Amino acid sequence: MLDVSVIVLTMGNRPRELDTAIRSARRQVGVNVEVVVVGNGTSVEGVDADHRVELPENVGIPEGRNIGMAAGHHDFACFLDDDAEFMGDDVLARALGRLADDSDLAVI
Repeated sequence: MLDVSVIVLTMGNRPRELDTAIRSARRQVGVNVEVVVVGNGTSVEGVDADHRVELPENVGIPEGRNIGMAAGHHDFACFLDDDAEFMGDDVLARALGRLADDSDLAVI
């Protein structure tokens, strides 16, 4: 099984949606998932994450995602918005399968 870090950036203003996003990442089958939650100017204490990063101020989406990438430990990464969810339990496995099958692909 392949390992993937799912990085979720949040400003803390959508706790219900954040929980749904994290639960959809945890349901992924066929891959080992670690969830990294970055609080972009907010606390993420108590959030169900393998790694939590709290930034004292909002540094923007690109920098917040870069910080989340640095906190993850897997070779593959997926960015998931805090108000989104995976539309199926095998999304990551299928995406990583496509990457494995086509050496010309780098991003899905």
